[in-house]
Amino acid sequence: MKVIVLCLLLALACCDNWAVLIAGSNTYSNYRHQADVFHAYQVLRKGGFPEDRIITFAYDDIASSTSNPFKGKVFNKPTYADPGVDVYAGVKIDYTKGEVTPEHFMAVLEGDASKVKGKGTGRVLESSGEDNIFIFFSDHGAPGLIAFPTSKLYATQLLETFTKMQQKKKYKKLVFYLEVYILLFSLANQVQCSLNYPTILVYMPFLLLTLLNLHGAATALLTMLSKENTSNHAWEIYSLSTLLRTLKKEIWTRLLATSLKQSRN
Repeated sequence: MKVIVLCLLLALACCDNWAVLIAGSNTYSNYRHQADVFHAYQVLRKGGFPEDRIITFAYDDIASSTSNPFKGKVFNKPTYADPGVDVYAGVKIDYTKGEVTPEHFMAVLEGDASKVKGKGTGRVLESSGEDNIFIFFSDHGAPGLIAFPTSKLYATQLLETFTKMQQKKKYKKLVFYLEVYILLFSLANQVQCSLNYPTILVYMPFLLLTLLNLHGAATALLTMLSKENTSNHAWEIYSLSTLLRTLKKEIWTRLLATSLKQSRN
């Protein structure tokens, strides 16, 4: 029995949880993306993630923006009585301003420190095949791509990065929460069609709808995605995306708590 307990303790000691958080936009008009990433950081820290296991990308221009009425603060969910909780306080940002690029994001995921040498903190994923990774990306997108402040990351590039991560044995489980619009359908369809990604979970809108017990909407979305030409249903996609944005903040804690629970199992 003592040997079994010792083996279990050693196994747990060898397993780490990592997180990569990235807001792909800039300017005060895109406030929500960085606010969501800062909120994710706070949720992870509260859930037990050590700060040296969280790598954060953010342009970091909204807290100090002249348009911000609360200088040095960022809020994710206001209340009726006040602006809410400052989610910017205590956030450690590894890559800011011009360092928020697709190249640096992919280098961090691949664990290639040489490609971010002299940039930000220079931190990259140092995970192993026994570790779990949570990735959260928030910004705008389009079919087959996600946007960065001055450039774009294409689905094919991201899938190549996932392939390299798999080859390098960078994770045991990987959860990728992608918060954009149309790209979700394009990228996730490519991931689902690839047999090389059995452990990658992409949180699609229908999963979020299911979590909210909106089974009718989830079924409608799945039916729509199963059709060959989804471009004719752009207005339906837009309506569902709008619904998700409205409900998103209410399910954030539940999603991240679920991810944390799964990563510890």
